[in-house]
Amino acid sequence: MRTSPLRTHLLRTLSLAVLTVMVTSVSFAAPQVTPQAHAATSCDDGGGGKPQDERALKKASAKRQKIQKDLDTLLNTGEVLKAQIEETDSEHEMLVTRQRRFDKQAGAAHSELASRVRRSYMLRNADPVLTMLSATDAEGVVEQSRVLGMLAEGSREHVERASSAARRNHAAAEQAEHVAEQLAQMEHDYGAIKGQARGLLEQAKEQESRLAAKVSLQRAANGSGCPLPPGSVSGGLACPVDQPRSYTDTWGAPRSGGRSHLGVDILAPIGTPQRAYENGTISRMHSNSLGGISLYLRGDSGNEYYYTHLSGYVSGLSAGQRVTAGQHIAFTGDTGNAAGIPHLHWEVRPGGGGNVNPYPYAHAACG
Repeated sequence: MRTSPLRTHLLRTLSLAVLTVMVTSVSFAAPQVTPQAHAATSCDDGGGGKPQDERALKKASAKRQKIQKDLDTLLNTGEVLKAQIEETDSEHEMLVTRQRRFDKQAGAAHSELASRVRRSYMLRNADPVLTMLSATDAEGVVEQSRVLGMLAEGSREHVERASSAARRNHAAAEQAEHVAEQLAQMEHDYGAIKGQARGLLEQAKEQESRLAAKVSLQRAANGSGCPLPPGSVSGGLACPVDQPRSYTDTWGAPRSGGRSHLGVDILAPIGTPQRAYENGTISRMHSNSLGGISLYLRGDSGNEYYYTHLSGYVSGLSAGQRVTAGQHIAFTGDTGNAAGIPHLHWEVRPGGGGNVNPYPYAHAACG
């Protein structure tokens, strides 16, 4: 069938993607570090982490990006397969309809044939072939054989029509069954491809995230502000904080001084990388007693995002700088009034206006 080469290509692509993923488990203990605003340093010599871990992170990042690209291509091809499935489904329905029509034609022809045989028999003017075809048992054949030479020549048309309809009906039935089997196999292949693709991507993300967290903590401990490779992006959005992290919806919860909570608190170890939520521009960078080290990101969507309680910015970050979704921009900390509870306090202001509950925004990118 014309979709078989496509399925072969998809499965071959998936197999190649599988071979590119070699997931390793990385365990580490978070070192105790002092929160600090990281000074600009040269990152050409590895970034400040242990050399072997810096190399492993670089390799894992390149691997994740390649797998992401391969899987994007695979899933795009899967959309083509999905369209082929829909087309084949329509073809199958058409064949089933044709089969029913042939059934009806064959039934009508045989009914007319039987009717002519009965009339001919009553008139003693039967065609032998018609008489034989309408017989249901041996006795019927014997009884009708005495009028076999008496049927009219015109009856042959009904025999041919019935036979032709029956043949077409049988061919259509076989073709419909074959298409139905291929359709079921295509649907199974497509589901398997999607499931394996998602699994491969999650494994690659987890490997990179663990290494990134380990190296980030090492850099924070060494006072390095070197940025990590770009993080994972889905639908143009990236989670503001790397793993390990945790958060809940605390919008509107009471805070000191009679305030209400206007953000979402994403808890993570000191030094955990923080990412640009979407493409945009760093509009402000400052520090105060309440929020500590902070920054504002003006997204291309027009939304403003507020990051605070940072331990520092990545080296070279400045107000007015363009950033892309997933770009490493800062490190998690506990500056300001968050001493002892390292986390990112994150706010969202649609169109740069008033605050809204940021939990749905975080959930959309962080899960």
